[in-house]
Amino acid sequence: MKPRVLVVDDDKQVTQTVTELLQADGMEVVTARDADRALAALRAAPVDLLILDVGLPGFSGIQLCQELKRQRDTASVPILLLTSLADERDKVHGLDSGADDYVTKPFSYSELRARARALLRRSLAGGQPDRLLEAKDLVLNEDRRTVEVKGKRVDLRPKEFELLAVFLRRKGRVLTREFLGEAVWGSEVVASSHTITVCASNLREKLGPVGKRIVSVTGMGYKFEE
Repeated sequence: MKPRVLVVDDDKQVTQTVTELLQADGMEVVTARDADRALAALRAAPVDLLILDVGLPGFSGIQLCQELKRQRDTASVPILLLTSLADERDKVHGLDSGADDYVTKPFSYSELRARARALLRRSLAGGQPDRLLEAKDLVLNEDRRTVEVKGKRVDLRPKEFELLAVFLRRKGRVLTREFLGEAVWGSEVVASSHTITVCASNLREKLGPVGKRIVSVTGMGYKFEE
């Protein structure tokens, strides 16, 4: 049986795009443009995942999230928020209200699909533990696609996240630029040395002091020092 996903957004273009992305991954998608219609859809049939825009008209996405987490029938449904890139308060408030994860608009198609699949895996597997990659002061959650440094969340772009995951899986090992290019960008895409350098540099900066452990190895590539 296909996983069933409810997408709640009053923007027709966003709704259509998200629907097509999820259907391409083999999911059944139903849609609603406001909180009342979302509640009606949930009463009609259960869903495995809810993708919810924060900026709904009237009853906001945050309020709907809080209401669903209070109700016994919907409390366990994972919720992925669509938030504004500029408003950090929406992200924090949404997570505090019970949302499981968020994606910022304009969103990366690959990131949205990855986060939706991760939430569905946990939901359909009955809450199995998340897959974590850890180093001192640093935790990368592969299922939630989140990164925390000393308990504080760090927002990374999709390729930055994937590059960090590669480093953490191979801590202490020198990784060539050729290896990193294929591991992160894929064999069908040729990632230039400059592209890899820029991505690694941005990653270092976002991680703060922890980023200093990503060390450049002259003539080779990089390694993550344990």
